[in-house]
Amino acid sequence: MISETILRHDMRSAFHVFDTFDGMPDSLAEDEAGFLNVFADNSLTDVQRLLSNNPDSFVHQGIFPECASEQIRGLTFRFAHIDVDIERSVLDCCEFVYPRLAPGGVMVFDDY
Repeated sequence: MISETILRHDMRSAFHVFDTFDGMPDSLAEDEAGFLNVFADNSLTDVQRLLSNNPDSFVHQGIFPECASEQIRGLTFRFAHIDVDIERSVLDCCEFVYPRLAPGGVMVFDDY
C-alpha cells in the first residue's frame, strides 16, 4: 500500500523493506516467547513480486538494523513504518532511524 502511494503520487522515492523472512529471532524476552515461529512463513519472493511494479523498491533480508548496509546507514529517512513486534527490536529501530530522520519526517509504529 505504501509503495502504491509513492507510485500514484509520482514521488520517485526509494522504498526499502526489511524483514527476516524467517520469523522471529531465537533471542526473545520471556514475555515475548509466544512470538517464536510466528511469521516464519513470510516469503521473500512474494514480497519482491508484490513490489516489482516499483523500480525504486529494495527488499533486504535480515534483522534490522544489523542487516543495513553502509549505503542504508548513510540515508536520510522521510518516513519509517516500524512493525517488528518485539520490544528490543523496536528500540533498535528507533535508535537507528531517529538520528537519520529528515526534518518533518515521520515514524509510525505498529506495536507499542
